[in-house]
Amino acid sequence: MYHGIPLIIGVGLVAAVVLHISFNLPTSQLAVPIAVLLGIQVLSYLGMYAVRKQCRKTQDLRLGAVVTGMYTLFF
Repeated sequence: MYHGIPLIIGVGLVAAVVLHISFNLPTSQLAVPIAVLLGIQVLSYLGMYAVRKQCRKTQDLRLGAVVTGMYTLFF
């Protein structure tokens, strides 16, 4: 069902570790930006999951365009 969420979180954690090691940034500075980016990714993933279920019933992709536009706007 939501198999991609652990992958998204894992990529975010790896990005935080890479930024911490490469630029010697404290993890306290990285926590909020990484959490916001992960939140946007997870919400768009869940939104597109709901859109996919709806699209299978109605064959209407307009909601997918809305979710994609919101993802682009927030990111």
